[in-house]
Amino acid sequence: MSGGRIVAVGKDVRVPAGTRTIDGTGKWVTPGSSIHSHLGVFPAPGVDGHADGNENIDPYTAHVWAEHSVWPQDPVFTKARAGGVTSLLVLPGSANLFGGRGVTLKNVPAVTVAQMKFSGAPYTLKMACGENPKGRYGSRGRAPATRMGNVAGFRRSWIDAAEYARKWESYERKRARGEAAEAPKRDLARKLSPAFLRAKSWCRTIATGPMRWLSCSMSGMNLGYKTTAFPRRGRVQNRRSAGFRRNLRRDLGDPLGFQDGGIRRDRGKCGNPCISRGMCCDPF
Repeated sequence: MSGGRIVAVGKDVRVPAGTRTIDGTGKWVTPGSSIHSHLGVFPAPGVDGHADGNENIDPYTAHVWAEHSVWPQDPVFTKARAGGVTSLLVLPGSANLFGGRGVTLKNVPAVTVAQMKFSGAPYTLKMACGENPKGRYGSRGRAPATRMGNVAGFRRSWIDAAEYARKWESYERKRARGEAAEAPKRDLARKLSPAFLRAKSWCRTIATGPMRWLSCSMSGMNLGYKTTAFPRRGRVQNRRSAGFRRNLRRDLGDPLGFQDGGIRRDRGKCGNPCISRGMCCDPF
């Protein structure tokens, strides 16, 4: 490294005389990235006036963007930078089933969030399945109040998103043929979701434990979205779940994967656009 940048990587790198050398035997080298962060959207000091990470008035807020809440002057950015964190995936909170769009940032001193955005990084969709959504809304006497309500909410929203995409595709085809066509009404939440159905962006789901992972994975298989990560705190939980994940791959193949890489044009038994592997979201 020179001047704070990596100059070369490899076994046969020529090291200039006088260079400080660190023996990494028995140590771990990790990238300076945080793949699940709320810096800037829940900045310090933690007061209500700065708590902008959860639009917790509705379970379905896929249309909100975390970047519109990021406060670049959050002092924790500086602390993270001192600890070696150079890039972050900043996400909305976990109160909602669909929390909104995440953004990847470079951890650099900046006045505006635009100066921090990581050029070319894909956007993400934050989802949550577990205690957070059901506790938040069940306590208010509305859905979801249970884990099955969480998954039902996922299914309903993705089915609506697929139908929204189908209407726009039909409109574009008619326009291409020179036919008269009325554009569907734009829906900011539904507009975001088709990108994830086509694997152009990433879904990240907060799910507490292996059974929640399985529920979310099966939902994705049935309805056509791909969860790229299940962030989970705690090495003990991860070790316990390692065998579960191996068995999941053995029994189901790749439960997080796509079939045919995107929305298939055929329809399931329920009449909705479907890419399920023989497991209809509405088998009855």
